[in-house]
Amino acid sequence: MLDVSFNYINSISPKFRDWKNLVSLNLTWNNLNASIAPIIGLATNLSHLELASNTFNRSIPPEIWNLKSLVALDMSDCSLNGPISSNISHLTNLVSLSLANNQINGSIPSEIWNLKSLVALDMSYCSLNGPISSNISHLTNLVSLSLAYTQINGSIPSEIWNLKSLVALDMSDCSLNGPISSKISHLTNLVSLSLAYNQINGSIPSEMGNLKNLVSLDLSENLFVGLIPSRLGQLTSLTFLDLSFNSFSGSIPPEFGKLTNLTDLHMSHCGLVGPLPPTLGHLTNLKYLFLSGNQINGSITSELTNLKNLIGLHLVQNSLGGTIPSSLILLSNLRTLDLGTNSFEGSIPPNIGDLSNLEILNLGAITK
Repeated sequence: MLDVSFNYINSISPKFRDWKNLVSLNLTWNNLNASIAPIIGLATNLSHLELASNTFNRSIPPEIWNLKSLVALDMSDCSLNGPISSNISHLTNLVSLSLANNQINGSIPSEIWNLKSLVALDMSYCSLNGPISSNISHLTNLVSLSLAYTQINGSIPSEIWNLKSLVALDMSDCSLNGPISSKISHLTNLVSLSLAYNQINGSIPSEMGNLKNLVSLDLSENLFVGLIPSRLGQLTSLTFLDLSFNSFSGSIPPEFGKLTNLTDLHMSHCGLVGPLPPTLGHLTNLKYLFLSGNQINGSITSELTNLKNLIGLHLVQNSLGGTIPSSLILLSNLRTLDLGTNSFEGSIPPNIGDLSNLEILNLGAITK
């Protein structure tokens, strides 16, 4: 094993006599460039190679594909460009591959889908394009997959829902379209799912309520329509839920009151109507509640004052009426209170000024 990470070195010596005996090499966070590739190619027994955060300024060096014992390869943030060679097929023992945060372009080579030992695959923040192949079904051992912030397009292949070992799936900010299949219910091990910033349409399948291990769910900035499924209230492990910037109809499901582990609930600009369900008062771990830009009406339910851990309350641009409850003073941890552009009646409770942690207060255009 050789670890010279975080040293900002700009070269390594080919005279090091044990290259062929090296099993693990960590050169992360240095000033190395592609000239080191022939030297690394000498280390034919490497199983772990970490080259992250260097400056190659070229395509992936071909010498890498000859390291057939590699189990883990990290070349994230290396200023790599160009397409991924089909010779990646030589790395049949790979368990973990990260090429994130580069300028790698072209489509994902079909050979990647034949690396059947892969457990973790991260190609996020690249310029990869084209659709995801149905051959992704070959990666049955995948636990973590990130293609976020790429130019991947087309619909989500149904085969992806058969990768039952997946724990983390991030395909946010691609150009994905089409609906989500009800087969998503097969991914019962999922802990984190992000499909934000796409053009995914149709309704959220109610079968998503079967993903009982989900801790984080982000479906924001898509084209979802229809009612928000009440079965999402079964996802009681959730701490983070973002459904904002979609085109739903109907009201906030009262079943969301069962999501008692939530710390963040984002449902701004969702097309929501109707009153605030009193069951929101059960979310006593909630720190941030974003419901701005909807057509929510009725009054601010008194149960909201049960949310003693609330830091941000965002209700701006709705149709809320009645009086602003003086009991908001009970939300002593509030830093942001955003009630602007509503239809409240009466005067502003003077004790709001006693919220000692308050940093942002918006009461503009709050009355009829």
